Amino acid sequence: CRIAAQFNTSSNSTAVFELWLPLSSNWNSRFLTVGNGGWAGAVNYPDVGRGLKLNFASMSTNTGHNSSGGDGTWFQYQEQSFDFGYRALHLSVEYSKQIISAYYSTQQSYSYYWGCSTGGRQGFVEVQRFPNDFDGALIGDPVIWQTHEEAWEDYAGIGFYPNTSETFISVEQWDAIHEEALSQCDGIDGVLDGLISNPERCNFVPDTLLCQSTKANSTSCLTPLQLGNLKRLYGGWIENNTVVWPGVPVGSELQGLLYYTNAEVAGSYGLDYYRYAILNDSTWNSTAITIEDVKIAEQVETYGALASAYDPDLTAFHAKGGKILHYHGWQDSVVNTGISSMYYTNVLAHFASLGNATAVKVPDFYRLFMIPEMGHCQGGDGPWVIGAAGQPLESPSNDTMHNALLALVDWTEGGSAPEKIVATKYVNETTGGEVAYQRPICLWPEAPVFLGGDATKETSWEC
Repeated sequence: CRIAAQFNTSSNSTAVFELWLPLSSNWNSRFLTVGNGGWAGAVNYPDVGRGLKLNFASMSTNTGHNSSGGDGTWFQYQEQSFDFGYRALHLSVEYSKQIISAYYSTQQSYSYYWGCSTGGRQGFVEVQRFPNDFDGALIGDPVIWQTHEEAWEDYAGIGFYPNTSETFISVEQWDAIHEEALSQCDGIDGVLDGLISNPERCNFVPDTLLCQSTKANSTSCLTPLQLGNLKRLYGGWIENNTVVWPGVPVGSELQGLLYYTNAEVAGSYGLDYYRYAILNDSTWNSTAITIEDVKIAEQVETYGALASAYDPDLTAFHAKGGKILHYHGWQDSVVNTGISSMYYTNVLAHFASLGNATAVKVPDFYRLFMIPEMGHCQGGDGPWVIGAAGQPLESPSNDTMHNALLALVDWTEGGSAPEKIVATKYVNETTGGEVAYQRPICLWPEAPVFLGGDATKETSWEC
């Protein structure tokens, strides 16, 4: 049964959601909400369909506006900002649960969340602000600190406007940068396979890419100005010894090639966000971004409209027995991977600050996994198929070892916390095709290390 609904979120705003219900004889008695991507603006039909295929009652919302995923001009309307930030999804969850109860004459046994990118942010907003909405959340590559993420996109793009600038890095040069990163970092995990299992364990020195005077225009090296721009990306945005946003991870160069070299596209999200959600100035130029703009964004965020999800206080979700399985790809330079480890570290610090009276062990309810060389939510040079939201390929086995959603269900309902997840890389990136190799995905800060034998087998690796 397919149900489409539209409801008022305020006196002058509406939201849409669709709820797909399996036959009573097929329903697994669970409710699954799927998140969105980009600026949303439409129901996430592919992931709703995947949830239905697994016999979940599955729902997605348009987040309170209709647009393409790259159009943020609607931020100029405050009520739509509230809807996108938190309201449309939360209310859609509440209404969906009422419909489920009426349709099946019983309530769902468990409720789950499943989202990546913007969907990751939505998931953290839910567990932070509405802890009773879900029992478990599978959250990937989250835009968890929206005000700072969009500022970084503007800041990072400065070195690439225009493409004739002396700091611009070409497609061919990104290839050379990536090859140098591999030459310095690839073998740390014990095997040379074209993958960097954990960039945090490599002290990459990009100075080796500096052109000699006779090669000043070479595509295989960098001028001093280009090298400075590259170091700026790796180093992140730091102001007064405070991290505004972490740098791109080593190994993500070929994702960066697509993203930063095409700076007009890379900056479009940050441009619309600061123009319409923060500064109310449609003529503002993203190359003018400063820390003062970020401070203004934080003041606007105080009113709750933009719903960043960087609050480390997960005590309410923990108290109700909720579980979070959080993952991020090491080749993601759209939402730099370091933000996930920064947030997890803040959560650890928050619970430690509560003292021994609470004695909460964060991994008992919240676990972070880093995926070697996975791009933004999917793709990339490494193994990336784990049954997660936004992934167009299916795991070779629908079990708790290979499917992260099923691992979350098992943890939430059965208490079996995942120690690792097996990620798959297909030949020709085709579901059902030949498996190129598999690798264990480890609890951060652990990383896979080669034991010997056949490197294509996950059993040849340990965390």
